[in-house]
Amino acid sequence: MSEKFSQPEFKKHLNKAFTAKLEDGSSCKLTLAEVTDVKETEKTRSFSLIFHGPKEKFLEQKMYKIGNSEYKEEQIFIVPVGESPNAFHYQAVFSFLKP
Repeated sequence: MSEKFSQPEFKKHLNKAFTAKLEDGSSCKLTLAEVTDVKETEKTRSFSLIFHGPKEKFLEQKMYKIGNSEYKEEQIFIVPVGESPNAFHYQAVFSFLKP
């Protein structure tokens, strides 16, 4: 598993702002609100991230370049999973085969 896509690496960025780049050249600010515990099976390890984004801009389910000043932009697949009065909520799931 890449250290770049590890639960401990993302936990360092909990509650920090990220920027998602959109196809039209604009961007959307997201806050990393949650990093789940690692779940393991006999063959896999997985964890997920929950981002909160503004109500003014809804992001469709797809790949986005996401990063911040401390985390180099990477392509991450996000899925809308809910909303609250002030934010849309998005999830990214990472699963890796165990060596």
